Amino acid sequence: MRFNHIIIAFSTNKRPPSFKDINNKNSDFVFSPLAKDKIYSADTALWGISGEGAFAPSAQHVQKCLKEWQENDHLFLMALIEHKDVKKGLFSPVVSIENVFKAEDIDKAVFIGYDVIDIWTGISVLCNAGFGSNDLELINNSGVTCNSYGLLNNMEDSAKFLKVASELVPEHMPCVISRIYIFPNNVI
Repeated sequence: MRFNHIIIAFSTNKRPPSFKDINNKNSDFVFSPLAKDKIYSADTALWGISGEGAFAPSAQHVQKCLKEWQENDHLFLMALIEHKDVKKGLFSPVVSIENVFKAEDIDKAVFIGYDVIDIWTGISVLCNAGFGSNDLELINNSGVTCNSYGLLNNMEDSAKFLKVASELVPEHMPCVISRIYIFPNNVI
């Protein structure tokens, strides 16, 4: 399995949203039900980022984000999907990681977990789909847990969550499992 196509990329000086940030106590829905604190989802809406190219970005957009990250001490985050998922319904092409990074720089990215992305909207189904109180029991009984980044730990948990989500929020299907990477400061 090779995750080598960038579906989402951005640079930000914002702090990662928390469970409390994204959940309104007056709402009937719970967002990111498995996360406890900080959430490093690839969903730009959760970060309060809007901008052309963050979802299904061009190579130029990714390079622009990298430049912002390097010049401004921002966080750079990208979500990678497998080649087999590239043509699964995306409205625009996604860029191959090899078209943006040198091989030695790709290895400097830090893998922090898996996210589940709605391929039509770029929404994280893991973190930004609203689940009702009845849904929470099914999610909690699935045996899936999140890591300290608010993401899934492995492909097995990602596949389990995707199966549960496909039953609970079919409006966000089809989805792809993506690997989330960040670059530490000053590594490239």
